[in-house]
Amino acid sequence: MQNRSIPAMAVLVIRHGRIVEQAATGVRAAGSRTPVTLNDVWHIGSDTKAMTATVIARLVERGTLFWQTPLSPALPELADTTQPPYRTVTMIDVFAHRAGFKDLIDIDFYNAFYTDKRPLHEQRLSYLRMALAQPPAYPPGSQNLYSNRGPLLAATIAERATGLSFETLLRRELFDPWACDRRLSDRRIAVNLWAMRPDDRLAVRRPPPPWCWHRRAACICRCAIGRGSPSTR
Repeated sequence: MQNRSIPAMAVLVIRHGRIVEQAATGVRAAGSRTPVTLNDVWHIGSDTKAMTATVIARLVERGTLFWQTPLSPALPELADTTQPPYRTVTMIDVFAHRAGFKDLIDIDFYNAFYTDKRPLHEQRLSYLRMALAQPPAYPPGSQNLYSNRGPLLAATIAERATGLSFETLLRRELFDPWACDRRLSDRRIAVNLWAMRPDDRLAVRRPPPPWCWHRRAACICRCAIGRGSPSTR
């Protein structure tokens, strides 16, 4: 980590589906003297896109959601303020990064979520209302452009379709079946939007805004290597 702006790093060694070695080094924040530990929760950024896609896929298997459902009927409460090109965007478009989304919006608007006390679902809707009112970066379906908005949109659609918070869906569909650490609050497993802020200097951030997932490193690996078997398919 010398000569790099990385405050901390964790490494796990997996053999035959089991974690056999793990270590963490560094400090909790750049300029801090507090060492980071394996018991800390880490900002895992865009790893959560695959987690969100997995939850959505399980809901599709049950017939709760459909890959080809357009945005307008999925979130009718945002229809009046949504730019017309977005109204036919589907889940497939969202996860293929071809929905027309820009990556970031006003940084001050984004930073305000770190201290926002509203329920997480309301915060997600507030962000989407602003994002979907902006013109697309390109005609949806015409190209691929990486964006962090898609998982937030997919999660909000899942909330409306099930009547459950996405944090509850994450526990039910992913964390509980795969025996991930369950001790973190809903505030700490909220939906991902950005991987990291451009000026982020923290290895461990708390409290997170409504899109950042924080998990223990071992929990991430358990999900990755498929420890156990999901209780429901």
